[in-house]
Amino acid sequence: MTKSEINAYAMRVSQASKSELIVIMYEVTMKYIDDGLTALSAGNTDEFRLNIKRAKAFVNELASALDLKYPISGNLLALYTYMNNVMVKADITLKTDDLVRVRGMLDRLYGAFLEVSRQDNTEPLMRNVQQVYSGLTYSRNSLNDSYASVADLKRGYRA
Repeated sequence: MTKSEINAYAMRVSQASKSELIVIMYEVTMKYIDDGLTALSAGNTDEFRLNIKRAKAFVNELASALDLKYPISGNLLALYTYMNNVMVKADITLKTDDLVRVRGMLDRLYGAFLEVSRQDNTEPLMRNVQQVYSGLTYSRNSLNDSYASVADLKRGYRA
């Protein structure tokens, strides 16, 4: 994952509700699996293992966020445990058939949680954070990410 992608996720996390955080964790997990598969196809096993380790950490975080008083949480916990086991196996054997299947499972769960987050009207979890705007600027030879907070936009002189 590139530094600009990490920054974009960090900005989203700072202004996300509980359900949006789950969606972001799914996105990051899938991104790490995709990066790992790309690295393995390029012959870089160290990069593959690093990305799978990071994806496992996010799956473990998804499991720890479950509220087990609901029956669906037990089913999700079983899925997360299975995904974790598949990632451990893929890390050891470097076989990715089951890992691709896990990626598909994550994508379907992501779609479900994305729909839930669209219906969630709760406040962001983090308070007292600055609103951040981001955009792209380009010149003849480059494309640049730019981030500005509301506080940055109010600085300067008034006429």
